[in-house]
Amino acid sequence: MTFEVRDLSKRFGTYAALDSVSLRIARGELVALLGPSGCGKTTLLRILAGLEMADAGTVHFEGADVTHTPAAARGVGLVFQHYALFEHMTVFENVAFGLRVRRQPKSKIVPRVKELLARVRLEGYADRAPSQLSGGQRQRVALARALASEPRVLLLDEPFGALDARVRQELRVWLRHIHDETHVTTVLVTHDREDAFDLADRVAIMNGGRLEQVGPPAEVFRRPATEWVMRFLGDVNEVPVHGAPTPAFGYARPHELDLSRLPSEPPSFGARVRRVQSAGALVRVELELDGNRSLVAEVDEGRFETLALRRGDSVFVSPRHVRVFDAQA
Repeated sequence: MTFEVRDLSKRFGTYAALDSVSLRIARGELVALLGPSGCGKTTLLRILAGLEMADAGTVHFEGADVTHTPAAARGVGLVFQHYALFEHMTVFENVAFGLRVRRQPKSKIVPRVKELLARVRLEGYADRAPSQLSGGQRQRVALARALASEPRVLLLDEPFGALDARVRQELRVWLRHIHDETHVTTVLVTHDREDAFDLADRVAIMNGGRLEQVGPPAEVFRRPATEWVMRFLGDVNEVPVHGAPTPAFGYARPHELDLSRLPSEPPSFGARVRRVQSAGALVRVELELDGNRSLVAEVDEGRFETLALRRGDSVFVSPRHVRVFDAQA
């Protein structure tokens, strides 16, 4: 293991930011801490970095207890949402900063910075000021600076939060490529499911200071442990559960609902088309059930053209996969 946290708890006044959180991360792994604002993910990251002290619990790096070790002695690299570059320094000097603080000789600093600028595809930008760069380029400089001192762990706090959607997507691809090259153990904090699922080997989903579920992205999406996780990870429909002794409902995602003009054996049920949104590869069909309940289904363009659905049409809905959670979950 690269590091492990055991039973971490942290309070700010009456607010419990972390409540007995335990997590293991293997050497070379990229793990995303995913959750809504206020769930505790940034507090956990700051404790890993040594910027915050836990009220209870321990932090271990490579088997050694570093709970009370200062941030500068932990060997971590940090990248923040707003870059935190030194505006009065050139790109080269920003990347070299940590090496100079550690009194590395110039003979090592120059080739190391050149290597990193090439790795982040900014070879021709060494003499520019941060103000002359785009947001995506500034974030790449911030990452190169964090990697310069060869950290044991790289900690990323919402690194794409200040970027537009297109640049975010490009940087996700690029960051995963960098990770696969360097194999630096990485922890990414994000509230964005796409960031986490595109990048991470495992996702740790947080809610109210606790870990709700930890696992590979495909596993947590297909087999959510709780209703909360299922709702957090995307659009959800409540659908009738047939055969239950009392009226009951389960949960299905829009792409898990098949639509047909003709009824089939249960679990199909009738609905009426309320609205059609045909932009994009999938067509979203808003449906109305008896009792003013609504559903959203997603079908591909070919199936939509075959059905030829219009507002007000009657259809039959057949869920392919329905999840039912325990009341305690």
